[in-house]
Amino acid sequence: MAGLLGDIKLIEVAFQPAGGGTTLGKFRNIVDTGKLTLVLDGTGQMKASIPQRGFFDGANSQLCLADILALNTWGVEGSVRVDGFEYLVGPVTDVLQGSQLIDVEVSDASALWERREIETMIDASGDLATLFAVFHEEVIGLDNRFGTVLHLVESLVQGERFVSSEDNMFLATMLRELARSGVDYTMVGRNLYVNGVIDRAPVATLTDAHFVGEIKVQKVGKAQANYVVVVGGSTATGGTVRGIAQDPTSIAEMGKLVRVFRESSILDVPSAVTAAEQRLETLLDPIVITMPTGSLISPMAPVTLSQLIPGNVIRINTSATGVSLERDFRIGSLTIHFNGTVSATFIPIGGL
Repeated sequence: MAGLLGDIKLIEVAFQPAGGGTTLGKFRNIVDTGKLTLVLDGTGQMKASIPQRGFFDGANSQLCLADILALNTWGVEGSVRVDGFEYLVGPVTDVLQGSQLIDVEVSDASALWERREIETMIDASGDLATLFAVFHEEVIGLDNRFGTVLHLVESLVQGERFVSSEDNMFLATMLRELARSGVDYTMVGRNLYVNGVIDRAPVATLTDAHFVGEIKVQKVGKAQANYVVVVGGSTATGGTVRGIAQDPTSIAEMGKLVRVFRESSILDVPSAVTAAEQRLETLLDPIVITMPTGSLISPMAPVTLSQLIPGNVIRINTSATGVSLERDFRIGSLTIHFNGTVSATFIPIGGL
């Protein structure tokens, strides 16, 4: 994986038939015309404007991108490598063809979750990370055309989930509910990392000197809450699963600020309570650090691309906004711009 941020030398985009096959063409160092974004608990994407001609296929022949894509999106697999490390693999999900340039969007393999239903009855209980794997393998295991490999770390949260084939539930609905209730996931290349939302040591500390341009500290008052209710599905006796978490000190200071989240897939009280507790931890003092367009992480920052993978924890010490803040944040997204610069978003440990 690439080293210090200032050391990026080669960015390569390649295309082949979805499900494998001979490489159809590749383009190297698409300067200033694209970006790659990895996302925590979401779908990563590459977007670039690529000349119709200019591909190198190993024989120095010119290849036509229009012929490669043929406006057939899901039938073509795109991949992005930075200095030889594969950061994104998945379907071509959007093509805008002009006379000279073609705007291409490649999404990571989790884009398939929005198009795959859970077609069999699944009644499972256990660690939420294990449940994530059960549902993923049941659906994607039947046609794992992008070669996704699961890597699991237990969440230490137990739960139960039931889905009937008659529910017509998309895989994305189930896995993203689990991601709101006790696990995180990040796609990196063909690897799907599923981890518990647990305390982790910061991989690095960034100060004001490590940012180029402005950063902003946002206290999201509209999201604030000190009493959180998670409403799950129905119980076998006809009741409703509920999990409640509250902070008496905050309630005494500001009054009761209630937020209710509905997660019909949660069928047990312990995971509903855990989901409520995790939301409360974040919503008591919801602070987000953002980097507006043009703001970047300095190439000299003491951090590597591998450390900036979404899900990792970064400690930020800033006073540039007039608000002194030293706090640990989870990396919400990583963007590698094709001119070699890097930016990121930083979110509260439990998300918002």
